[in-house]
Amino acid sequence: MADRKNQQRISIGISVVMIFAMLFSTVVGMFQVNQTAPVELPTATPAPTVPAPPELASITFDETYVHPSGIYTVAVPSGWTPDTPFTTSGEAQTTMRNPSALSLVEVRVVSPGEETPVASVEDLDAFFNEAWLRSSWIEYNTWNESTRRVEGDRSIIDFTLSRSGQNYVARQIAYTDGTWIYAVRGVVPSNAANVLVYLLDNVSNSLHVVDRYVGAPLNWTGYYSTAAGHLIRFPNTWSVTDSAEGAPASIAGDGVQMRVEALDAPIASADDASAYVAGLRSGITVLSTEEVTQFDASGYRVAYTLANVDGGTESGVALILNGADKAHVANALLPAVAATDLNALDTAAADAPQSAVEALNALSSFSLFADITTLQ
Repeated sequence: MADRKNQQRISIGISVVMIFAMLFSTVVGMFQVNQTAPVELPTATPAPTVPAPPELASITFDETYVHPSGIYTVAVPSGWTPDTPFTTSGEAQTTMRNPSALSLVEVRVVSPGEETPVASVEDLDAFFNEAWLRSSWIEYNTWNESTRRVEGDRSIIDFTLSRSGQNYVARQIAYTDGTWIYAVRGVVPSNAANVLVYLLDNVSNSLHVVDRYVGAPLNWTGYYSTAAGHLIRFPNTWSVTDSAEGAPASIAGDGVQMRVEALDAPIASADDASAYVAGLRSGITVLSTEEVTQFDASGYRVAYTLANVDGGTESGVALILNGADKAHVANALLPAVAATDLNALDTAAADAPQSAVEALNALSSFSLFADITTLQ
C-alpha cells in the first residue's frame, strides 16, 4: 500500500515537472522570437525634387497674350504657357505656368468696387489685406508675408509658401489708375529667387491695358482679329459662333446676331454707307445714317429694318469705321425687335429693348488698331 502511494506521488511529481518544462519552453520561445524578429522602421518620405532654375538668358518675352476680355495684353515668358483665364464682374485674370520649373506668373486686373475706392498708393497697399491674401493663396498649405514696401506708385509684397513639401518664394507687384488695380504675381521654388525678379520685371513692364476700356465691364468678352486690325467687346452671355483669321466673324447671344468684318476699301460718304447696307441682302430698308467718330476713327452708323419671311420686320444697325486702307464693319441684327430706328433709340428709357441696348453698347466698343499691343 505504501509503495502504491509512493508511485502515485512520483507520477504526480513527474507530471508537474513536465508541465513546468513545457511552460518554460514556451515562454523562452516567445522571448527568443521577440529578440530575433527584425524591427520594422517607418518608410522615409522622399524629399521633393527641386529643379535647377532656368538660365535667365534662355527666357525671352517675344509672344504677346491678349486676355479674352480684350482688356489687356501682356508678354509671355518662353517656357510658360497661359491657361485658366477667367473674368468676373470684379476681376480679369490669367495664369502662365511652367510645370518643369514649378513656376507660375499671374496677371490680374481688379475692380475694387465703389465701396473700396483706391485713390492712392496707400489705399492700394491697404487693399491687399490679410483676408484678401489668404483667399488668393488657398492652393498652398502655408503662406507668410515676408516683406512689404511701397516704391513710387507701386505696392510690392514678398511671400514664402509651401505645398506638398516644396518651399516657394513669391512676389506681387501692383499699381492703380484710380479705377482699376493691376497686379502681377510670380511663384518659383525657393532656389530661384533671381528668376522671380527677372520674370516680374519683364512681365509687369509689358502689361498693356487698353485705356479706352478702363471702367467698362470686366466680365465682357473680346473678339479681335490681328489680320483685320479690329476689336469688339460684348456680354459674356454671347459667343463667337464662326471665325477665322482674316475672314468675317459671327457673334450671337441674347437675341442679337452680329457680323464683324473688314472691307477692301474705306467708305467715303454717308450715301455710300447707306447704299452698302441696303445692298447687303434683299428686304433691307435704311432708316437713318449718322456720321460718327469713335476712338479716333471716323465713319457711319446706319440703322435699318429687314423684312422677314413671316411678313414682319426686324431691326438692325451697322457701324462702319474707316481705317487707313479699309472699312471695318460691325453689323448687329435684332430679329425680336420690330421696326425701330436704333439710331434714335433712348438706351436709358425703361422700355428700351434690352437686346438693343446691349447691341448698341457692344458697337460702342468697336476699335481699330495697327498693333494691338499699343491700342490705347
